[in-house]
Amino acid sequence: MRLGLSALALTLATTPMLAADKYWVYFGCYTGKKDGDSTGISRSQFDVKTGTLSKPETVVEIASPSFLAIHPSKKSMYAVGEGAGGVSAFTLDAKTGSLKKLNSLPSGGAGPCHVNLSPDGKTAVVANYGGGSCAFYRVAADGSLEKELAFFQHAGELGPNKGRQEKAHGHCGAFDPNGKFAYVCDLGLDRVKVYSIGAEVKPAGEIVLPPGSGPRHIAVAPKGGLAFVNGELDFTVNVIKLDSAKGTGEVTQSISTL
Repeated sequence: MRLGLSALALTLATTPMLAADKYWVYFGCYTGKKDGDSTGISRSQFDVKTGTLSKPETVVEIASPSFLAIHPSKKSMYAVGEGAGGVSAFTLDAKTGSLKKLNSLPSGGAGPCHVNLSPDGKTAVVANYGGGSCAFYRVAADGSLEKELAFFQHAGELGPNKGRQEKAHGHCGAFDPNGKFAYVCDLGLDRVKVYSIGAEVKPAGEIVLPPGSGPRHIAVAPKGGLAFVNGELDFTVNVIKLDSAKGTGEVTQSISTL
């Protein structure tokens, strides 16, 4: 089975597999039509002592699971289906490494490319690249996707890169450590959309990135207060100072990765 690195999403389960020095590693890829191409989510054994991975084997078949996320409880996994659309939930057996599908729900837009879980594991967010949108879901106690909580179509002034910023492109979602806010990058708009998480999910503003940066992924500091966004189009890392009360923020530093 070929695992093309350019199309590879990797999630490392932190639950020990058989011993404290061995873990399951799961791979999500674009599926192909040629013999030997990936057909879904694969897994390997990672040996901490030797640093080696066993040969990947398919654990569950699903179309183009380009990004994976593990629930904080380590008992379930979530995958977007970038080719066919939608997001799926699976039970995860930490001992055997097996996955069993629970259910799937539509993502509301084309090309879902990222999924993430809130710190308490009760909310999931999915970013739709092709659709330029994002969707939020309630996660049930058994790890399944209970229902869609909210859907937002991104809109605003497009970035200056005519080839890549021809429309909105949702690319990544993340939560603050307290689970009060969610941040969704949009590569086409040079914005990070901010949403408040409560009884309802509501828009709470946006964070402006440098023109033409093309924000792809965002990482929020473990204690909050800061976030880091990589600019896919201008090869930068952008530091954002967050307002913990309002959830919004501003870029305070941009550094080239070249």
